[in-house]
Amino acid sequence: MNPTLPTLLVIVFVALCHDSRAAVIARIEENGDGVSAFYSGSISLVGLQVSSPDPLPSSGYQNVQADSGRFGIGGSASFLRYRGLQGPQTIGSASPKYIPTSVTGDFTGIWGTIGHIWVPVNYSSSSPISGTSSWSGRSLASLGLSVGEYTWTWGSGASSDSFTLQVVPEPSPAILFGFGIFGLVSRRRRATPKPAHTTAGNAPV
Repeated sequence: MNPTLPTLLVIVFVALCHDSRAAVIARIEENGDGVSAFYSGSISLVGLQVSSPDPLPSSGYQNVQADSGRFGIGGSASFLRYRGLQGPQTIGSASPKYIPTSVTGDFTGIWGTIGHIWVPVNYSSSSPISGTSSWSGRSLASLGLSVGEYTWTWGSGASSDSFTLQVVPEPSPAILFGFGIFGLVSRRRRATPKPAHTTAGNAPV
């Protein structure tokens, strides 16, 4: 399933307003074809402990188990589990476990009830990471997801980090277009040099 216009506009807006090397921001939303999920940012492994040194295949964890706060986004082949997260233990209710119809990028995810975060094997702490998943013909309700914002945190002081998941119904294209234009204008204004200083009767100096 290809990204819809609303999804692409959200991606543009997030890219403009967030540094790619920031705490992870993930979004799961309904669209005209089903449900799309994407995330970007970075993950600091400082303050986390490896739950097991044995990699697991991401293909078995790409579905959603909302009643246990579990979801995976992206498509890299295998991952490691780290423990030490604090945050919501549920993001909805029990539902059938639907495998995504398409995935791209790096795999990451959260298991809220046991405080786990998943990262690709050989992931380098705090390096940029991103990925997408989509469920054709599904809805947030069929995945058991409850609309809202959920944040997990770990570490402390300078090494603190977070992972925020936004679960939203299908956004308004008009609103998203406005967000995208606002981000582009703001970025252009920051990049536009100030005019040269002038004095009466003199050329710019």
